[in-house]
Formats: sequence, C-alpha cells, structure tokens
Amino acid sequence: MTEICSGIAFDHDGVLANFAGAFIPWYNQHYGTSFAENYFWTHDFYKVFGVTREQLNADIKRFIQTSSPEQIQPYREMPAIVRRLAATYGTHSQVTGRFTPESLQQSRTFTDRHYPGCFSNIHSSHHPQNNPRGYKGAICKQKRVRLLIEDQADYAEEALMHGIQVIVINRPWNIGQALPHSVPRTDPIHLETILARMLNGTAH
Repeated sequence: MTEICSGIAFDHDGVLANFAGAFIPWYNQHYGTSFAENYFWTHDFYKVFGVTREQLNADIKRFIQTSSPEQIQPYREMPAIVRRLAATYGTHSQVTGRFTPESLQQSRTFTDRHYPGCFSNIHSSHHPQNNPRGYKGAICKQKRVRLLIEDQADYAEEALMHGIQVIVINRPWNIGQALPHSVPRTDPIHLETILARMLNGTAH
C-alpha cells in the first residue's frame, strides 16, 4: 500500500521536542548559572547566555555527546495533536537544522519513541557553505511541503519567501517578534483548527 504523505512539515526542536527544557538545566549545571526558559526572548540563545555564537555551538555539540539528550521530552500536547493530524492528512515530514550524525540519530530515536508512525522522513536543512543557519524554505519547496510548523520567526519569514505556508508555535523566544500577516502564531491547542483553515484556503 502506498503511504500517503500530508505535505505538512514540522520543525523538531521547539515544536516537537522541548530541547530547551533539557539543554538549559544542563547548561546551568555545567556553568553554575540559573537561566530559565522564560528568560529567552530570542532564539539566538547565545545573546541571553552572554557568549559568542561559536561558544554556544560548541556547548550544544558537547551536550549532544552526553546522555542528557535522552532527557528531552515532547511538548505535552504535541504527540496527541500530531497523531490526529497524521490520521487525517497522512504521515508528515520533519525539517530540522540538526545536521551531525549524532543529533540526527537522536532525532530519529526520539521520533520513534514519542511519535511512532507519524513521520515518513526527517530532512536536515543545514549546509555548511550554502545554508549554515539551516533555513528551511528551499528544502521545503524541494520536498513539496505545503505547510511548515515552526518556532522561529526568521525561519518562518524565509520559508514564506519560498511560497511555503507557515504556522508559528508560541514560544518565549518568538513572542516579541513581529510576523507577516499571513503567518499565524498560536498555542498548540489551536493548531489543528488553524492548519485546517489554511489548507482549505480560508483565512486564519
């Protein structure tokens, strides 16, 4: 039987997986700091930590190589929502900025554990020369994604420029950023309703 794909793609960290909920406690323990998730007014976490982007990337790499990523949990509402959407529209894709073999394998393991049968593939948007920030519009267009569910405002705007519809999930690091009128920002509880309206071509 041919698998039906939904044309819907989800970001991994910040949408499906609460990366910050595991990484920030690890960072605090490692450096003796006391950051909390609601401190993060920007997705450029290095600005909140007061370090360089390169230092934060090194810390994330160090974190990925420990056992701490096993503590990453799904956002509470998301497994049930994703299952219902897969039952309605078919299996989904993931488009992630993760790119190391370790982090991608962790993504697959996490997905199999918390979202079994809901995703047909996981695509990495990162390219060291052409796309070091991991913007997702081009790969979404290449993979025929119609709608991306994202947590970063700048990624949402970039995907929109490639003709991809986007929904932004409300997180501390995006609530202070303006979005284009056509990009709704929502709590997960309203995601299914907004997604259905957008796929049907009606206003959100």
